[in-house]
Order: sequence, then C-alpha cells, then structure tokens
Amino acid sequence: MPTTVAGILITVLVAVPGLLGEAIFQAVLGRDWREKEWRSILRLVAFSVVGVTFYSLLASDLGWPPADHLVPRTYERIQAGVVPIVSLFPSYAGHAVGGAVSGGIAALAVLLSGRLSPRSPFPAAWDDFVRTYAANRWVVVGLSNEEVFAGRIANADLSVPAGERDLILAEPCSYDPDTGEYRALNYQVMFLPAPSIYSIAGVFDAGRDKRIVAVGDPLFEKENTNAKEEYPEASTT
Repeated sequence: MPTTVAGILITVLVAVPGLLGEAIFQAVLGRDWREKEWRSILRLVAFSVVGVTFYSLLASDLGWPPADHLVPRTYERIQAGVVPIVSLFPSYAGHAVGGAVSGGIAALAVLLSGRLSPRSPFPAAWDDFVRTYAANRWVVVGLSNEEVFAGRIANADLSVPAGERDLILAEPCSYDPDTGEYRALNYQVMFLPAPSIYSIAGVFDAGRDKRIVAVGDPLFEKENTNAKEEYPEASTT
C-alpha cells in the first residue's frame, strides 16, 4: 500500500480511468452480481494500464506530453513550484480516454465472442433473454396466481438476482381461459414485481423467426405400434 502523498495520489489517478472503462464495460454487458470483487478490481486495473499504454503510444508519435502524472518525482516538482499542476491535465485526460476506450473494446470483444460461440456474452440468461430474444417481441407472462398476460417488455431490472427482476409490461393483454384469447386491457403499462412472475416466454413471429419444427407439429414421430409385424420374432420348431 502506498504511504506517501504522491503514492496515494497516483493510486487514485490510476483508478479513475479504470473506473471509466469498467463503467462502459458494464453498460454494454451488464453487471454480474455473482462475480467476485477481486475480478472486478483486476479488470479495472487492466483497463487503466491498457488506457495509459494507448495514450503513451500515441503521445510518442504525435508529440503529446508524456504520462508524467504516474511519476512520483513529478509531484515533488509541483510542490517545489517548478511545474504547475495544470500541466498534468493533458496526459491525464488522455489516460482517462484511453481507459474508457479499452473498456469499450473489451465489451465489444466479449459480444463478438458470444456471436462466435454458444456461450452468452451477458452475465445471466435473464439479461440475454430481455436484451436479445425478447427485444421488440410480444411476450407471455405467467404469474404465480395463475393469471396470464401478454404484452411487450417496456423495462426490466437487469444484472440482479432472480428475486429482484421486476418487469414493466406495455400494452398488457389478459388471457381468457374460456375463449382462449388475449384481450387488451385499459392500461398502457403494468408493473409486475419479481416474486409474482412464474414464467415468461417470447411469442413466435413468422416474419422474423426460423424454426426447425413448425408450430403445432410433433417434435418426434410416434412410436411404431406395429413393430412386431414389421420385425416378427424368429419362429421356433
């Protein structure tokens, strides 16, 4: 742990660009509430290191000031009045931008890897369902009291445990079990607290969805009940 004023200041200055990168990373992918704290801290440090590396490479080519805000001797010179503290602003601003850019690049890399593999880039199946599969689609929500509603997801709590996944349903329609139809209600939006939600499903859209099995078709062929006739047992003499 740093004990000098310069060391503490440098630690804080290093953390902020990493925080910017982490904020962008989580904004794109969401936050995994199950993640260990040390992994988040390690990622924060990595974004800051990559960010200052980006800046230093550009600074050497473009003639920008070096990243002196990471050099302890710089703060001794500032205290002595040799250089003004505002002289550190350009390099630190570049470091911060580099940290933010590194977080964005990392998030895009995770999204790309998700497209190339069966693994979701999002931290939970619920986040993937809301952000990918249920986007711009009608959904059917079954409640724990056996009521069923259809509508569109206007808002949902993401990156939270199952017990906190509240939902706002737009243009809610109530299911009538007697007629088998959904009827639009006199509501524009409906708030559904997480404990009341039993299940949720995205409705098939023929204009955008491709299926292996057509709606209503059996998945497997029926078992042949005439197997004995087609494959008679060997007769004995």
